[in-house]
Order: sequence, then structure tokens, then C-alpha cells
Amino acid sequence: SAEGVGAVVGSVLRELIESSFSRGFFTCLSRDGSVYDELKYIWLQGRQIWTYCRLYRTLQRFRRPEILAAAVAGTHSNLRVQLAARFLN
Repeated sequence: SAEGVGAVVGSVLRELIESSFSRGFFTCLSRDGSVYDELKYIWLQGRQIWTYCRLYRTLQRFRRPEILAAAVAGTHSNLRVQLAARFLN
């Protein structure tokens, strides 16, 4: 059902924000939320940011400040990494 899917998406999103965003935007998380790879894969981060933005823009129940904050912080982090890789190497 649509309600069931919405509940799962909401649960996963909460977990991502708590486990990934709040600890440095890690993308390789185990089921219990622990980080199993500390490399920060830029494509995965981009996809995570896109997902936050898409949910925030298209579904009223996901228009919450913490989702927008995660998208903005992820974008800034992603840009810093890209700029450092481009200009410092």
C-alpha cells in the first residue's frame, strides 16, 4: 500500500539523516547504522542529496527543515571535496 511505502521511506530517511548526515555524510552504512567504509563516494553522496531534494520538493510530508538541512549540508560538503580534488592535486 502507499501508506506502507511512505512509512518505510520515512523510516529509511530518518535513519539516513541520523546515521549518515549527522556523522559526516557517510554513505556506506550497515543495517545497524554503523559505518563500514569511511571513503566518501561522490556519486552516492550526490544521489543521497538528490533524493533529499526530490522528497522535499514533491511530497508535503517530507517538507521538513532537517531534510532540507541535510541536502544543503551535503551539497556544500560535496562541492568542497570536488573543488579540493580539482585545484589541490
